[in-house]
Amino acid sequence: MIDMLLILTVGIVSFGVGILFKSASLFQKKKTASYFTGENEFKSFIATSMDAVIIADENQTILCFNNASELIFGYKAEDVIGKKISTLVPDNVKHNHDLFVKKFGEGGFSSRKMGKNMFVRGRHADGRELILEISISVYFYKQKRYYAGIIREFTERYKIESELNRLSVAVEQSSASIIITDSKGTIEYVNKGFTETTGYTLEEARGQNPRILKSGLTPPETFVDLWKNLQEGKRWSGMFINKKKNGEIYWQQATLSPILNKSGELTNYVGVIEDISHRKLKEELLRANEQRYRAFFEDDVSGAYIARADGTIIVRNKAFNRIFGLEKFQETETPLTLQSFYGDLEQWNATLVRLKSEHKLDNIREKLQTLNGNSVHVVENLVGTFDEKGELIEIAGYLINETRLKALEHQLLQSQKMESLGTLAAGVAHDFNNVLAIILNSSEVLRLEVKSDENLLKFIDVIADSAKRGSVIAKEMLLFSRHDVITSVPISLNKAIVQILNFLKHTLPKTIAIELQKPEQQEFEILGDYALIEQVYLNFSINAADAMPKGGKLILGIRLSETEMLKRKFSNVQDKEYVELYFSDTGSGMEQAMLDRIFDPFFTTKAKEKGTGLGLSIVHGIVTSMNGFIDVESVLGKGTTFRVYLPLTKEKSITVTEKEIFIPTDHDETVFIVDDEQQILNLMSEALSLYGYKTITSREVDDAIKKFKEHADEISVVLTDLAMPHKSGEELVRMVKSSYPDKKIIVMTGFNDPDISTKLKNIGADVLLQKPTEIDVLLETLERLLKPENVIS
Repeated sequence: MIDMLLILTVGIVSFGVGILFKSASLFQKKKTASYFTGENEFKSFIATSMDAVIIADENQTILCFNNASELIFGYKAEDVIGKKISTLVPDNVKHNHDLFVKKFGEGGFSSRKMGKNMFVRGRHADGRELILEISISVYFYKQKRYYAGIIREFTERYKIESELNRLSVAVEQSSASIIITDSKGTIEYVNKGFTETTGYTLEEARGQNPRILKSGLTPPETFVDLWKNLQEGKRWSGMFINKKKNGEIYWQQATLSPILNKSGELTNYVGVIEDISHRKLKEELLRANEQRYRAFFEDDVSGAYIARADGTIIVRNKAFNRIFGLEKFQETETPLTLQSFYGDLEQWNATLVRLKSEHKLDNIREKLQTLNGNSVHVVENLVGTFDEKGELIEIAGYLINETRLKALEHQLLQSQKMESLGTLAAGVAHDFNNVLAIILNSSEVLRLEVKSDENLLKFIDVIADSAKRGSVIAKEMLLFSRHDVITSVPISLNKAIVQILNFLKHTLPKTIAIELQKPEQQEFEILGDYALIEQVYLNFSINAADAMPKGGKLILGIRLSETEMLKRKFSNVQDKEYVELYFSDTGSGMEQAMLDRIFDPFFTTKAKEKGTGLGLSIVHGIVTSMNGFIDVESVLGKGTTFRVYLPLTKEKSITVTEKEIFIPTDHDETVFIVDDEQQILNLMSEALSLYGYKTITSREVDDAIKKFKEHADEISVVLTDLAMPHKSGEELVRMVKSSYPDKKIIVMTGFNDPDISTKLKNIGADVLLQKPTEIDVLLETLERLLKPENVIS
């Protein structure tokens, strides 16, 4: 395009320069007579003429054909003299030529001058077509008409002028702005496109400098680069931000070239400039859209990636990195592939086969893994890109991390399962408590009866201790089922863990090394029961010892936990600080299937003679009752880590004072005992009678209400079980207090539920005792309750 412009520029500079030919009629008698004195001179003139001279008669037969004619037409004179003038005319115009000559001869014209741009077509001897300018004269000799033609070849010049004319039209009609300046940059020419774009006409622009278009927005370095190239004789292309005549700003893409003459001197500059404002606007919109898409892609909460058909990941967003823990991943020579996140390549291959078949997969749920092997549950959409042959070439993936949702779902199912098992455990514990109460109370009555027989007392103590141990198990079962509430007091975990550690060192095998990890300067206070905290440590430690039969290492740690991290792991974490207790061993570890059942009651991985399967379920109940959370991690063959998270308190722990020893005294009051277990009624009656109490008994509430009305005046205290057949002990409490508000009532229950306790106190119960109740505790409660100056709650 630039070369054409160079030609164009040269043509425009020289355009309009014509060559005028002087016409002469050599054969008019009056004029030739004065110049030529003889025939020989005339022939010599024609022969040496620079122009072709052809003379023909009225029949268009050639009579004269000079040397210049031979050069133009390629014929020898002897080959054409005597032949028709049409010999020198192309076949396609012969007919028109003959008619024109005839018309010309009969029209009375004496001549037609050159320089009128009247061209005719001739034919060269080799057949090529010639463009000729011709001057024709008509003269008569002896009453015959003759034609004399002076001819010049115009073929090359005609081609050049035609080309220049076409270029001139193209330049003027071009939508691009074309500008020509002199060597000093003064505008000499602008086309119609320039006027339409800038608003400046040729008259307004001529004599001006292109600086009239400057907006001040084009970077200065652009002009420095432009002039550097032009002064070195090089073509320059670049972009301007210019200003139109009306002040409107627009973008231009320009190509500027220096024009040099044959001597290499600079004569002009020519510029072809295109208005690209519309394109620039599209580019800016596209860039803005791309930025918005990039921002959406990067900031989207769902993971997104694009991968090749072989699984190589080309691009991935921040959410994808976050889901798979790649925030600090360092790129290596080995590319990251989708296969890296599939623990089972068969799963990847199956997904790939489906995608190739269906082209798009929606809402597929897959269990993937991070590069560290941690499980990630995702819901994924996959879209394949295929070539014209139907071959998969690219994969676009969009996935949502539902790992936490899966964890919460698992927690919900686990909670529902534990709740069901807890309900069962609560029922078992209640009945178990009744059996234990009979055994414990029987042993206490026996002790009172055989005070002097040391051999019998020994066995009675064994029976009592066993019943108490059973009572602890029942209590733990109630903790597991959340039907019991711990007595919470501020506890310093820093001190407690040291005391527990000393106990464990004497309990665990010597082959197990125990390491304590705790901050030196940070104190951790919780609300809880020291005995239960000790139970947690003991259960975890015994399990760890069983997992390391040949020895190993047990790490007991304590540290402050991150609340936000806990909120991601558990659904009901409160906005408070938590302490983390961790128990890590180097034992045999467990498979994932075992971890899902690890807190189920009666589930154990130990041999039958080594475990009951209640330990961890009890720990779970203890931690839950303290508003805490528990988690476990284990790798088969590499050990297990349990983590317990408990809420901290700002209350400070206090020193526990030693309990005062109680010595029962004799009484004569009447106690009304209500319980559905006849043996408990008998044992309590027997035990109380030993200290002077009179007793009335009943096994169900309706009968109890009837008996109470009959003996109301003599009854001092009502002692009733809460869980009774048909009607509960609550009915009895309501009836007694409504009729005799001053009567003292003791309620025995296997549950320590605060809601039940509050309800019973609100309807008038004076004391709540946990079953199984020891005789000493019952005696102390009765004695304190019957003293008017004491108020028992």
